[in-house]
Amino acid sequence: MQAYLKLPPSLAGVKVLQEGKTGRELLSEQLDLLLDAVKDMLEGAAQAGSQHLLAHQRFLRDRFARPPDDLKL
Repeated sequence: MQAYLKLPPSLAGVKVLQEGKTGRELLSEQLDLLLDAVKDMLEGAAQAGSQHLLAHQRFLRDRFARPPDDLKL
């Protein structure tokens, strides 16, 4: 962001800097990359958390659940 802000505002969206892209377009690509990385991290955290929660549920069920009353008539 700092590098983008150093560009003259009048040129940020019009002067081609690399591969036909302006500073604004390059910044947009960089922000998209960061957003994708954050989404991946959140997805990983949610997956790990859900697995932990499911394991805890299994533990509690195994430890404290009453056995089925199979002999009941």
